[in-house]
Amino acid sequence: MMTFDYSNKNYPRIKTSLERAHNPDVCPIRTKMFDAENSFFRKSLVGGKVLVAGSGLGHDSFELAEYNKEVVGVDVISELILDSVKELVRKEYSNIYFRNADFFNLDYKDKTFDAAVLNMGTIGNFENRHDLLKELTRVADKVVFSYYVVGEEKTKKRFQMYVEEGFHGLPKIVGNKIIGGSGFVSEAIEATELYKIADSMRAELKIYPLYDFVNMAELYVR
Repeated sequence: MMTFDYSNKNYPRIKTSLERAHNPDVCPIRTKMFDAENSFFRKSLVGGKVLVAGSGLGHDSFELAEYNKEVVGVDVISELILDSVKELVRKEYSNIYFRNADFFNLDYKDKTFDAAVLNMGTIGNFENRHDLLKELTRVADKVVFSYYVVGEEKTKKRFQMYVEEGFHGLPKIVGNKIIGGSGFVSEAIEATELYKIADSMRAELKIYPLYDFVNMAELYVR
């Protein structure tokens, strides 16, 4: 379950937020995070079939399609999928597919994909992280996801990023969480929690420093 009501009802606000987040003139902190994520993808996700969980407006899908055989972007908001398809037609990619789907309950066979991607620290917006990672590792050989790192100074920098994005009203810091007026919650995660999830799944977890307050993780089922 996502802490925020990420649904068609909030589509206009979510679309505006995503467009703003991908504007380097407006959101320089998020832009640096995106650059770090994309640099990691170019080194670690090449030549395969990739699932993008939470594809939004398709930014990750178009990036990954440059150096992978096939990319499938899924999002629960149907209007975002329609926006992505319009952009796909305009850009004329032949190796990207967009689907309206819940990535907690995917209709793909086991190990359909070489990798599944969950970026933008999105895992910190979910309460049931174990179930999310379990489903993604079911359909993919590995799951690659970024997460926000615990620490007072790191949380302050992340807070500044959300203020730049201006989506959830004036946010506030509560421990490791940043809470917006809309009910949005973004939580930094201890590595010990992720290792515990990996152990429960009999999976291998690798963690890499990515950018300032963000790490990248790779999860493989043994």
